[in-house]
Amino acid sequence: MMRKFWRYLLLAITGLALMVLSPPILGQAKEITSVVGLDVNSAVIKDANGKVYSNDAQLPKGEYTVNYAWSIPNGTDVRSGDTMIFQLPQNINIPEPDDFSLTSSSGSGTIGRAHIDQGASYGVITLNRYLQTNTKNRKGWIKVSVESKATEPDGPISMSKTASWVDPTKPNLINWQLAVRPDGNTLTNPVIKDTFSGNQKYVAGSVKATDAAGQNIPVTASGSLLSNTMTFKLSGSYTTDITLTYQTRPKLATGADTFNNNATYTDDGGHQASANASIDREGETTPPENPGTDEPGQKEPIAMSKSVSWADPEDQTKLNWSVEINDNGNKLVNPQIVDHLSKNQTYVDGSAKLVNAYGDKVMVAVSQSSNGQSLVFSATGTFTTNLHLTYQTTTTGKGAETFSNDATYKDDNGNNANATAEIDRTVVPEEPTKEPITMAKSVAWADPKDQTKLNWKLAISANGNKLVNPTIVDKMSANQTFVDGSARAVTATGATVPVIATANGTEITFKLSGTYEDNFDLTYQTTTDEADTAATYANVAVYEDEANNNASADASIDRDATEVEPAKDPISMTKEAAWSDPNDRTKINWTLAIKANDNQLINPVITDELSDNQTYVSDSAQAVDEDGQRLPLNVSVAGNVITFSLAGKFETNMTITYQTKTNKDTGAATFDNAALYTDDDGNNASADSSIDRPAVEEPEEPGTTEPEEPGTTEPEEPGTTEPEMPGTTEPEKPGTTEPEEPGTTEPEMPGTTEPEKPGTTEPEMPGTTEPGKPGTTEPEMPGTTEPEKPGTTEPEMPGTTEPQQPGTTIPVNPDMTAPSTTMPTTPNAPATATPSVPNTIMPNGNGATNTPAPYSPASGRLPQTSEHRNSAVDTILGCLALVLILVLGYLGFRRQTR
Repeated sequence: MMRKFWRYLLLAITGLALMVLSPPILGQAKEITSVVGLDVNSAVIKDANGKVYSNDAQLPKGEYTVNYAWSIPNGTDVRSGDTMIFQLPQNINIPEPDDFSLTSSSGSGTIGRAHIDQGASYGVITLNRYLQTNTKNRKGWIKVSVESKATEPDGPISMSKTASWVDPTKPNLINWQLAVRPDGNTLTNPVIKDTFSGNQKYVAGSVKATDAAGQNIPVTASGSLLSNTMTFKLSGSYTTDITLTYQTRPKLATGADTFNNNATYTDDGGHQASANASIDREGETTPPENPGTDEPGQKEPIAMSKSVSWADPEDQTKLNWSVEINDNGNKLVNPQIVDHLSKNQTYVDGSAKLVNAYGDKVMVAVSQSSNGQSLVFSATGTFTTNLHLTYQTTTTGKGAETFSNDATYKDDNGNNANATAEIDRTVVPEEPTKEPITMAKSVAWADPKDQTKLNWKLAISANGNKLVNPTIVDKMSANQTFVDGSARAVTATGATVPVIATANGTEITFKLSGTYEDNFDLTYQTTTDEADTAATYANVAVYEDEANNNASADASIDRDATEVEPAKDPISMTKEAAWSDPNDRTKINWTLAIKANDNQLINPVITDELSDNQTYVSDSAQAVDEDGQRLPLNVSVAGNVITFSLAGKFETNMTITYQTKTNKDTGAATFDNAALYTDDDGNNASADSSIDRPAVEEPEEPGTTEPEEPGTTEPEEPGTTEPEMPGTTEPEKPGTTEPEEPGTTEPEMPGTTEPEKPGTTEPEMPGTTEPGKPGTTEPEMPGTTEPEKPGTTEPEMPGTTEPQQPGTTIPVNPDMTAPSTTMPTTPNAPATATPSVPNTIMPNGNGATNTPAPYSPASGRLPQTSEHRNSAVDTILGCLALVLILVLGYLGFRRQTR
């Protein structure tokens, strides 16, 4: 027995440990896969200036943002602890772990938190309960700060430099060439800084850059001629070789000298390189005029050349003239150039410019003959380098002509030269006058049902004009806000045009780079600052470009305030009763009329309660609308309660008719019905009606007694309580009647019963119930007795009620099943009562049902939810089991020892 005791004890301890220490049941949170806008193709990469980059572009070194616009479809099940994954592009890098909160699109609450690991390719959003309870308009935005991803180079970049004379026979102009090789690297925004030796000067405008395919690369030159340093900047990213060329000119036209350059390379990718080069010029000797003597020979005379070109080949009305004087080692003392113009042109005042071989300006005086056909260009001083003169003339007329100039040179050193140039103009057919560009603007609601976002559209028609670097400035009304990143520009052929949008208060500036001859559409969005108030939203746009095209357009849209529907009258219901045959008053026609009053009747239910002296006639009910069309009607009967139900939505009045049959064919009686209407749209109504049937007067039989009218019979026993008139006595409250002692009250004989207090028994009509003897009560027929309602029962008429035994009255609880009473078989035996059974759901103190609330895990267990049992209850049950086992073991042990 002792072994059994310890066996029980061990089992009890084991069970208790399993209950207390068992792990909780965990439900893993799910990933929301129906979310839209978080895949890598939806990510938008922008730099600090708002420029958009593709997901596969090599990003210049710097900081960027990755932007998402996401949404969850309505109807998607979202729970606290669920997650969403957003994918990051491969060309960016997360420099350090990042955690941040996400706010709802309305700004009214936080929907969860996002986490990204350092160097991760995706981020995780863990949701809270906000989207679980807010099931509509679930959308938002995400902006993540990132940096460009550094690529591993194949090797260091390299740069080389060379120099050569433009004309080896005249070493007065040098070509410098720089070659940059990326060696697998990306060259982003290269910068080349070049330092010249002091015996040369950079030739303005001579720089040129090309890629490996010979395509020109935009390059800008800046620097100080005094310090002999120039900086060349190239914009963009390149993975091929880059060639940079430019020129310098020696400060001295002749003489032995060495010219060198030192160049350094840097770019945004951190690459560096350097290169240098030099070139020599030998000293020049003049051969003797007579061989074998030291007398110098004659110098070559100066030379002059002249050229001409159209300032604008498409508009042949202005000419550029150029005169080049080559000194050939001679000194040019106070040079003077006389130019004779043909009569079909006119000199442009102030257009003359004279420079030396280094590009330095030389002061030049211009005088003109009285007829304007001769020009004299004069300079003061002595010059030992070439001189270059440029000026302009305008043409007269528009026909085919030849324009020529004859120029002569002379100076105080006796140098002379002349040159001629001419140019022809062919007849160019005049182009038809083009219509100016036009711009139209339109606006529409993004969602007509949710008037909080506007779609704006600008349609620009080129009309044959060239649109060069268009700029559109759009001024919004102050009650709206531009949606960042919403601007899109597309040509008529479907090509996307890069557009940069900048918002400054209520002004938005859209800039497009390039030249376009096609029409294009510009679209963008704004959001309204208020949700449902009446307002007008207007925008005025102005277009301009570098080809001097101009246009303007405006548009507006109104939003009406949300209309509040006027209050509707509630529905109403009336009821009427009539005999089917006035000569045979055994069947009654009942009519229920429901008036909708413009309300919607959704799944109507009418509950009709009959008095207990009539019975529903099966299949007699039908329902019609106000046009007389039959409506599908479902009828169910439970005792004296008839339920009429209609499935669907109705907006018209309806009528329900049906019949009942009296339980007795004759006799005075009142037949009444009480109906209650409800539906799924919250409508309620009630109606009642009744109809009387008088008694049929028949000759009295000798010795018979007419039944007394209700309420007229006096109690027979002296000293007994007078019966109260119906409706004058306050109903007793349930549970307030003191039960009489069993056996102290004799059952009353038929015809002598005291009337019961109002509110305890439904009155029966006189003559309808035979008085029974104690213990021999006949059961009532089903469906003929009205169920009792607390406080509403009329007192029975004297002489018609079965005697009640003392102590059998049970107070009625409205939410409990009425107790049943079994009468004793002997007059003095007490009645037995079956206690009432409470309904499944008891009302609480606030009128709500005590339905157990579903278990909700405590917050802080994201992303998983806990569903383990109540540990406190388990502990108590285990302890009770342990005590029980110990007691049983102890008793067994005592029994064994005896």
